[in-house]
Amino acid sequence: MSSTLGEVLKKTWLTLESAVATFRARIVNIDNYDWGIVDINWKQPIEPQSLKEYVEFVAKTVVAFVLPHTTRLIISSRAPIWFYCAFTHSLAHELDVLATYDPKVQGAVVVVSHVRDYAVGNVVELPPELLAEITQVKV
Repeated sequence: MSSTLGEVLKKTWLTLESAVATFRARIVNIDNYDWGIVDINWKQPIEPQSLKEYVEFVAKTVVAFVLPHTTRLIISSRAPIWFYCAFTHSLAHELDVLATYDPKVQGAVVVVSHVRDYAVGNVVELPPELLAEITQVKV
């Protein structure tokens, strides 16, 4: 099942809907490595008192759908900095590389790295077709 899901994720987005957010995950090849892309579109403002719940939902979804296929992750979401801090803390030791998408640089900025190929602050360039599919980019 896992390899079948991995093949599906390389071709299309897996989408999960909740009352709070639309969560999408996909596997793409960048720089000859498979990367998990997580794209979260919040349907309402997220509140600090629910931070633990939001982070656990996203982290569990990443662990279930992305980590079986890759340990390199890019997250894209319009979220408060405190969400990113808590999310990074929750998964930093599970991943080789964690990067956050930044539309200003048209790529993902590495925020955690346990490999030599990428250093914190490196920008992972994303293919134009992927940029057009990410929630934050309106083409």
